[in-house]
Amino acid sequence: MDLPARPVFVAHPVAWDFGWIYSYLLRFHGTCPFGHSGLDIKTLAMAALDIPYRNCMKINFPEKWFDQTAPHTHVAREDAYEQGVLFCRILEHLRAARGRTAGEGPKGD
Repeated sequence: MDLPARPVFVAHPVAWDFGWIYSYLLRFHGTCPFGHSGLDIKTLAMAALDIPYRNCMKINFPEKWFDQTAPHTHVAREDAYEQGVLFCRILEHLRAARGRTAGEGPKGD
């Protein structure tokens, strides 16, 4: 499959999920499209909320970061969707805090 850019693995927590996905892809696909790139949602949220890492749990995240219409089912595909929504909403929060929109670089560019 041709992608417009090299993908980056995003998870909460990346340290837990990446190893499993990486091994699975190597075993059954022969390669991992992510290489060794992984972005941790928990660390991103820590930066966005300016709270200590150990306090950075989903229970402490703003409700508006979650899709309230999607139940938490522990079904892999649905969990991936939930994490994707969470990641995008944290990015929106960070961009809004910096007065930017999606695709807009740092001020002064």
